[in-house]
This record gives sequence, C-alpha cells and structure tokens, in this order.
Amino acid sequence: MAGDANQKITQDNLSERCMSIHNYIKLLEDTIDRLDQDTEVLQNRKQRLRSAMLGVHQVHNINSECLHIRSLRMEDDHLNDEPYKQLIQESNLVKDLEKLMADTLIRVQDQIKTNIAVKSNLQLDWSQKTGAFNIDAQNLSLNIKSGSILFRASSAREPENQSTPISWENYTKENLNEAERTLAGSADLISYLDGPILSQYVREVREQADRVNNALASKVCAVDKTRETLEFDLQKVRVTMHWPVTVIKCDKTRETLELDLQKVKVTMHWPV
Repeated sequence: MAGDANQKITQDNLSERCMSIHNYIKLLEDTIDRLDQDTEVLQNRKQRLRSAMLGVHQVHNINSECLHIRSLRMEDDHLNDEPYKQLIQESNLVKDLEKLMADTLIRVQDQIKTNIAVKSNLQLDWSQKTGAFNIDAQNLSLNIKSGSILFRASSAREPENQSTPISWENYTKENLNEAERTLAGSADLISYLDGPILSQYVREVREQADRVNNALASKVCAVDKTRETLEFDLQKVRVTMHWPVTVIKCDKTRETLELDLQKVKVTMHWPV
C-alpha cells in the first residue's frame, strides 16, 4: 500500500509537471506564430519601402538633370527665377526623404533579424519542452507493477550540472519576455511605417513636383510670348529696312513717267 501511495504522489507531481510544460508549449507556439506574422508584415513593408525608394530615386535623377541643364546656360542667362527656386526646394525635400527612407529600411531589416533570432531561441526551447513533455507523459502511464520497469542503481540521482525545474521554467519565462519586447518593437515599427510621417513626406514631394511643373510651364509660356513679340518686332524692322529701296524704285518710276509725259505733250503739241 505504501508503494501505491508513493506512486500516486509521483503521478500527481508528473501530471502537474506535464500540465505546466504543456501550457508553456502553447505559449511558445502562440508567440512563435505572432513573430511569424510580424515578420511577414515587415517583409511586405520592406518591399513596399524599396519600391517607393526607387520612385523617389527617379525623381532625384530628373531633378538633378534639370539643375544640370540649367547650369549649362551662359553666365548672363543664370537666373534665380521661380523655376530654379522650386527645383532647389524639390532637391532638398527629395534628399531628406531619401535619407529618411534609407534609415527606416535599416530599422526594418534590423527588426526582421531580431525577430528571426528570438524565434530561433523560442523554437529551441519549444523543442526541449516538447521532448520533456513526451517523456513525462510516457512516465505518467507507468506504474510500479509494470514488467518493463527495471531497477538501476543511482538512476534517480541528478547530475551536478542539471538544471532545476525552477531554473528551467525561468529560462522559458525569460525567452517569452524577450519575445514580448521584440513584438512590441515590431508593433511600434509597423505603426510607424503605416503612420502619417512617411506618407506626409511623399505627399510633400508630390506637391512640390506639381509646383515645379507649374513654375516651368509659366516660364515656358512667358518665353513663348517674348519670342512672339521679338518675332513681330523683327518683322517690323525688316519691313522698315526695305523702305529706302522702295523709295528709290518709286523715284525711278516717277522719272520714267515724267519723261513719257513730256513725249506725249510734244506729240500732242501741248505746251510743255
């Protein structure tokens, strides 16, 4: 009877231990799933961020080309006009946005690496807990009357370097706490990526691009009007330059007509 009582105590302890390990296994699995979800979201945001960076880089190239072309003008044609001011403002905005995106991309990559590292620790802990659960569950099904139980001397002795149940449990708690801190960092970063800061910068660059286009369109329109005015004035000058020739031709024609008139008068016996 004493053996049965001891076995009952042992089975109760094993049952409690199995339940505790099972709970930790579920916590580890849930935390690993959450890390996977956050990592997937961050991977998606990273691709979107890289695509946006390519678009901003194209804007940077166009802006640089416009400023370079304007720099090729003659020195007298260098103007601090409205298009130039808007191009400089666009250049500054694009540089700020490129730096912000590059820094954000580094943050995303670092967070993904941290998520993967923490997940690896949790998976190792999960593997150990699952192995321990399977062993304890099997031991729970044994009894002292089983014919497969063998007695071995010192089989229940604990090695000196073996962890205690408390330290083993604390190890899992530390891993879970570290995972929660990592998940909090992921949540903050995802909120930042989906927040108004980056979108506001992109909106400002788009609005500035519209201002640059409007300034250039106004400049082109003004230059066209000036060109038309110059062409009209040039045509007037050309007409004015032909007047002396016309006057000379008229004088010659008048002289010819006067000679013809004299001949007619002589022929008609009119007084000259």
